[in-house]
Amino acid sequence: MKVLLLNGSTRKNGCTYLALAEVAKELNAADIETEIFQFGAEPLQDCIGCNGCAGKKRCVFANDCVNEIIAKAEQADGFVFGSPVYYAHPSKNVWIGANAAILPGVTIADGTIVAVGAVVSRDVPGNMVVGGMPARIIKQIEL
Repeated sequence: MKVLLLNGSTRKNGCTYLALAEVAKELNAADIETEIFQFGAEPLQDCIGCNGCAGKKRCVFANDCVNEIIAKAEQADGFVFGSPVYYAHPSKNVWIGANAAILPGVTIADGTIVAVGAVVSRDVPGNMVVGGMPARIIKQIEL
């Protein structure tokens, strides 16, 4: 089995890379082959819907890295997408660290901090710091 980890950050060895490297380390420990592919600083053209790729398994525009990603994706059994998130607040005073995953249906209450790389699988009450895989409460924030 092989997992392709795609680094969408412009910083090749930044925090997004470090988070992906941690995921890769855990996958490697489980005898799963990994490859981290850096593309965040490379040009990547939006699809224009020309249908030129139909039946060819590659984009007709060769001036970006999409065909290299396609070739690597064909060899992969799974994917992890890394995207830098400097801060976000989908609710009042909620901060979500880079590469955190919040699963569908999960509610994050006001005043919560989600650590970098956390996987939140359950609702989180307000004014908490959560982290880990799966995320757990690390600390209550005193107001």
